[in-house]
Amino acid sequence: MNPLEYWMHTNKELKLFLDNYFSSHINLVQNSQLKQDCITNYNTGNGIEKMQVISLLSALKLFFN
Repeated sequence: MNPLEYWMHTNKELKLFLDNYFSSHINLVQNSQLKQDCITNYNTGNGIEKMQVISLLSALKLFFN
């Protein structure tokens, strides 16, 4: 387990924030296959994969919303 994963597992406030951010912004992904990949990676991936999804959602929010 890398430090990012440890922090995500032990800091409940951080996990709640990330889960809420994901839920609030996943609809910004318009491509159905990419959206499904993001959902799968966020729900089953490790900490790095979760942050990749959050980064993608943040970029979509910044540039296209």
